[in-house]
Amino acid sequence: MKKHICIQAWKACFLTFGFLLVASGGQGMAVHAADLVSYTGELKVHFFATSTLHDFEGDIPAVPLTAKRTVDTAPSQSDHWEVVSKVGVDTLTTHHEKRDKKMFEMFKVDRFPSFVLKVSDAIQTASKGEQAHVPVQVTILDKTLKLDGVVTDWSDKDGKVAFRLETVIFLEAFGLERPGTAFGLIKVGDEVRVEADVQVSRKEAKND
Repeated sequence: MKKHICIQAWKACFLTFGFLLVASGGQGMAVHAADLVSYTGELKVHFFATSTLHDFEGDIPAVPLTAKRTVDTAPSQSDHWEVVSKVGVDTLTTHHEKRDKKMFEMFKVDRFPSFVLKVSDAIQTASKGEQAHVPVQVTILDKTLKLDGVVTDWSDKDGKVAFRLETVIFLEAFGLERPGTAFGLIKVGDEVRVEADVQVSRKEAKND
């Protein structure tokens, strides 16, 4: 008798749960589909550094990058991006031959010919003319660190997206030995401010 009552009680609980799930539309439990869109484009970088003698600037000409955009089809319509670019160290230039040579030595270009920049988060909020704070993952030498980044100047029109990413890199945090002269009379500062301009276009699907 007791066994029969327990079975009936479990059935009642299961039916009640099912009714509540249907009535609520499955909120909080349903897995919503998401659209994944691929983009290709380029990254241009301008960086600002200091030294005990004078400040200087440098550039990274356009390098290719890939981007993936995931749009949740749920009512929230959340929009998430992942942008990845692999940058050759030898593309960096301060427009000063001797300084560039020391910079390449600092990056140990013979052992680590490139570094990787990765941005992932819902950075489209900057489209409203506001700043969006995002995590920036940077790999230099054999070390990967997560930095704070700021996205501005967001533009999304006709399948083309552009924005500016700003972050600060501390050389010693990556184990880099800052270039300098004998006896340390002149030495490059630890902090390097980076401005990266990103432009990508929606990758068209190939027809079979």
